[in-house]
Amino acid sequence: MIERYLKNNCPLEVPGLLSLAVEKAYKQLDETIMTVPILQKEEARKSYGYLRNAFVDVAIESVFSELDRDYITETKKVNPDRKNSYTYKLLKVPGAHITPVKSQSKKSFPRKAIYRDKGSLLNYQMSLFDEQRNYNNDNVPFMLLTYGGVNYKLDYVMLGIPDFEDKKWIDLLSIKGKPTLISSNKKAQINDKLNLSLTEKASQIRRNNNDSNGGNAI
Repeated sequence: MIERYLKNNCPLEVPGLLSLAVEKAYKQLDETIMTVPILQKEEARKSYGYLRNAFVDVAIESVFSELDRDYITETKKVNPDRKNSYTYKLLKVPGAHITPVKSQSKKSFPRKAIYRDKGSLLNYQMSLFDEQRNYNNDNVPFMLLTYGGVNYKLDYVMLGIPDFEDKKWIDLLSIKGKPTLISSNKKAQINDKLNLSLTEKASQIRRNNNDSNGGNAI
């Protein structure tokens, strides 16, 4: 169901680009852990999740900002009135609004989050079987890009549509390893930008680590 919807309503390269971004983010996580000694300590493992999520957000924004289509990435605040409110990434592509989130397993539904309630309401009484349904920029399904694996290794990348109560899947599709379906020149540009963006983010993490550890961490 979701595969047919993507084919008919979204740019064909979207699943492949999402998979590419997540895979590159995990690769950068591994490299950062290997080059920052303090991260190799057992006590530091609890920070891996925050690093992984940051790399995924940076990778998605880098990938889609390099394309000519109408792709928009936004950093949203759960509570806009609070300075340090939790933020999350929202990607708007023709035909869908997508938010990345780590999940516990390939088919599990991620823990309910208040910030997804509004997006999930877009899926109220949705039927993707309805070929006559008209979609526009304000009336598209809300999707979750879920990813994860054992010991911070990437085992899966999924694209799913949550029900309007944000409790279960309407449908779920594996997109790990999907082809990007773009020209070789554009793919090279995206890879260059992606590598640069992730390297800059990793360098910032290392600098912050140095600042907090008297310059002796690396």
